[in-house]
Amino acid sequence: MNPRVSLLALITILLISCSTGTKEAPVVTIPEAKTLISETDTFFGGRNLLYVIDTTETVFKNFFTQKPDTSEKNNFAKNPEVKRNGDTIFLTLKDNSIKKLINKPYVEGADDLTEYKYLGKVKPLNYHLFYVGFYEAFAYLMVNAENGKETYMCGTPSVSPNKKYVAASCFDLQAGFVFNGIQMYDVIQDSIKPNWSRELSKWGADHITWMNDDVLLAEKMYLDTNQNVHTAFVKITCGK
Repeated sequence: MNPRVSLLALITILLISCSTGTKEAPVVTIPEAKTLISETDTFFGGRNLLYVIDTTETVFKNFFTQKPDTSEKNNFAKNPEVKRNGDTIFLTLKDNSIKKLINKPYVEGADDLTEYKYLGKVKPLNYHLFYVGFYEAFAYLMVNAENGKETYMCGTPSVSPNKKYVAASCFDLQAGFVFNGIQMYDVIQDSIKPNWSRELSKWGADHITWMNDDVLLAEKMYLDTNQNVHTAFVKITCGK
């Protein structure tokens, strides 16, 4: 028998056997390679493929409004339920219980430090915002004004127009002491829960805000080959 004919017959039998099976193999859709060139134009936020699209500083400034007042004196005056006495901040909650945030001073050789600074209310949510300085690092802390629940994040929070999400971002490609990237949180009844977090290696966002419930705007910061910082403005969206 011709070996070529035998080989052809064997392949035919295998194909027929596979096609008559009752269980089909799952179909996996892989995005085109060009959509995953680098995180400068696309990246995954959780399960979502997000597109990074150039925009203008004018567009960004039209929506960026959440820069907090850094004067504790002003913020305490606006929110009398929050007070400071020395190294301790006292928050009066809805049930009249008191929550305390206590500074931890630096001790030589311990490399340990915690300092709280009150930045006022996070509008339009009923949360207080604090800048927290650590030894060679920092974070932002949102505290629920009713129950005292805490949520730490990398940067100043930005609340979506529908009040369902909170986004935060940070740029730290030079020193590398803190998270460099974007974080997303869900607003769930009496708390804020992490949704996704994406650390970036090619750029960071010094500030972030919402254009609408589906599109973020970011002040993009990146380094050139000489480690000089450059600024651009981008939209971050699930669709082009």
